[in-house]
Amino acid sequence: MVTAPIQTPFYLLDAVSSPLTVSKKPASQAVAEKQRLLSSLENDPGIAFKEGWNLELSPWWEVIIASFSDQKVKYNDDLLEKFHRQYPGLRDSVYCSRGASKEFLVRHFDEEYQRCQNISYTGLANLVSNPNTPLDLVQRVASSNLPFGAIEPARKALAGRRSERPPESSAPVNSAELKQ
Repeated sequence: MVTAPIQTPFYLLDAVSSPLTVSKKPASQAVAEKQRLLSSLENDPGIAFKEGWNLELSPWWEVIIASFSDQKVKYNDDLLEKFHRQYPGLRDSVYCSRGASKEFLVRHFDEEYQRCQNISYTGLANLVSNPNTPLDLVQRVASSNLPFGAIEPARKALAGRRSERPPESSAPVNSAELKQ
């Protein structure tokens, strides 16, 4: 019977997906392990590089990605730059970190703007959603012809920033706004 060529893709798919989807640990142990790793990052955000975590494998990868959005993990620009350089798969996520300085975000804006036009909008969407991103860059994306996946987060970020501003009467007057 000649079925091997037809069945081979299914065997390969099963061999590739099984280790990633089937965990040998009970769910509660996996959650506890991820929480332990996240706590380690809260205490020392550079531990991922010091202890040789294999960041490209779960649970480290998931924890690192989650840690960028966790305000308890205090990343600095040097660590974010290191993640950005050494792990291209984390590039989009590093921009979520509140530890990313204005300078870091500005430095990577043009690169992400270009990637958005040709490859992926996720990095730019995360970058403009970061409250540390300069307002003029957020406005540039919000008023652009880029993919909607980048424009919508920029518009939401602008709306959020406007709601945080004091009432217009106490805001400085911009002569360009008066002419509109």
